[in-house]
Amino acid sequence: MADLPALLGGHVTVEQIAQIYGVQPEDTVIINLVDLAETVTGLLTEENLPALKDYVKLCAHEDFADIMDMDSYAAQMTYLRASTGVEEDAPFEENLMYQLQTPLGFEIGRLYCQRYLTEEDRQNVTDIVHQVTEVYDARLAGADWLSEDTRAQARTKLKALDVQVGWPETWPQDLYEVVLRTPDEGGVMIDNYMELKRAANEYEFTTGDEPVDKTLWLDWPQTVNAYYNSTANGICLLGGILQAPFYDPDASPEENLGGIGVVIAHEITHAFDTSGAQFDEAGNVRNWWTEEDLAHFQAMADEVAAYYSTFEVNGAPVDGVQTVTENIADLGAVACITEIAQKNGYDLDKVYRAYANLWANKSRPEYLAYQLATDVHSPGEVRVNAVLAAQPAFRELYGVVEGDGMYHEAMPAIW
Repeated sequence: MADLPALLGGHVTVEQIAQIYGVQPEDTVIINLVDLAETVTGLLTEENLPALKDYVKLCAHEDFADIMDMDSYAAQMTYLRASTGVEEDAPFEENLMYQLQTPLGFEIGRLYCQRYLTEEDRQNVTDIVHQVTEVYDARLAGADWLSEDTRAQARTKLKALDVQVGWPETWPQDLYEVVLRTPDEGGVMIDNYMELKRAANEYEFTTGDEPVDKTLWLDWPQTVNAYYNSTANGICLLGGILQAPFYDPDASPEENLGGIGVVIAHEITHAFDTSGAQFDEAGNVRNWWTEEDLAHFQAMADEVAAYYSTFEVNGAPVDGVQTVTENIADLGAVACITEIAQKNGYDLDKVYRAYANLWANKSRPEYLAYQLATDVHSPGEVRVNAVLAAQPAFRELYGVVEGDGMYHEAMPAIW
């Protein structure tokens, strides 16, 4: 901390930061983006003070628009309609229920898991995880482009992978005390919201010197999503995704493999994409690659980026570089579940149809333009067609030949 004022050009003092965050001069902090920090603090001048005040007010107004007053709420909805192309607002009650998840996400998630998930579902999905990791390990062992040392490190990382399914071991809001006031007690939504944020921030700062609790989730369990946490080397399958079309206890093995199986393999592959590959089995940033292997890996990643850049949606090109990590994960996932299907004698047609069904959607042109410009995921159409067209088994199964719409000369593959 004592070095920070010099880094930030003298615009911010240690005393100011200590007053806000309670960080002392002898403490160590991490500046993730040094150039950004220097640029932002360079704007902290007397000349810019009026504009900075307006900016802070604008940010606060935008952050609280949906819980502050109806005029602000209406303005925010107008902006969302314009930016996404949606022609009318969702019902107010529906939006309100979603807004409540911001401060109460895990508490709502606990109710969701108690009502809609079972231990049997959790175990069924965990069994699929074991099935995927077993095949994935075999694929790593057979990756002949890797040196023996890098291959061993990759398999060690896979073996150390932490897997959490359904609901978390630790519910964050059990860790700190919160006092909310009902309307009868004079409570209003924004005050309760601020109380919850205050309690959460206080917990973060008071436990700052304690060991990292890797059982804490990064998202609410009722969310329809899954993620790989590179700093914990773990995958998390949130409870909300344990439903059709991703998972159904009454579905066929092919349907669940093409659904939740792909999701599992996708998240595992993130441990070995261009971002996740920079972290080791303990979640630390460490280069565990030989120089030659890393260069080969980057060259293959460049091929993936070039391949995806040939695809278009509504006449607009996909940015293969921007989406490379997710594309690597999709390619690795479908290659893995293809091998599982073949190994078990599954109907590969059903598996591929289940996978394609995951990304069936309709989007307005405005939203697609926004997605292509900002999202690290390719649009759903590309996540299906580009991935399947790159699978030799898909080409063989459907007799795809040169000249067909699903034929592409390039068929990139890494994992």
